[in-house]
Amino acid sequence: MIERIGDGGFGKKEGVFQYRPTYVPAGMEISEAKRQLLESTRAAAPSYGVFAAEVLGRFQPRMGDGAGEAAAPQSNVPQIKSRKIPHYLTRGTGDFLIGKEAVQAYVDALAEKGQLTVYDEVEGAGHAFFDWKPNSDVKVTFQQYGVPYAAKMRDFFVEHLNAD
Repeated sequence: MIERIGDGGFGKKEGVFQYRPTYVPAGMEISEAKRQLLESTRAAAPSYGVFAAEVLGRFQPRMGDGAGEAAAPQSNVPQIKSRKIPHYLTRGTGDFLIGKEAVQAYVDALAEKGQLTVYDEVEGAGHAFFDWKPNSDVKVTFQQYGVPYAAKMRDFFVEHLNAD
């Protein structure tokens, strides 16, 4: 979504959907922050599963016309020729909130634009298996599913952050 950084406002003017980063260093122009983010973001591992406008609409039902498409990652995947951004995706097969179809549609959208994607379905894991809280059930889940898949994610980042 870095391409949407700007100071035009998000939906304040018809057809303009730009947002300001939550933090811009003093004295830095938004265009410079955008340039730096575009150059430095080299891989992604989104774990929230809200990729398409229709799914986003379930969580933000009062989005105006065009806002859902403008904010949905699935609608804003860059062509690999313009920006390469490998993705590592996981989803627990027992996830009651984010369906397999939603993640697969995003994987397909990434592939359509030529983006490299690794998608691991974690057999038996439920929603938010990467969470860690001082609760015995959550600790067990994190040890069983989070630890091994965090290691796979780390390996993915090491490979892609060290690539040309």
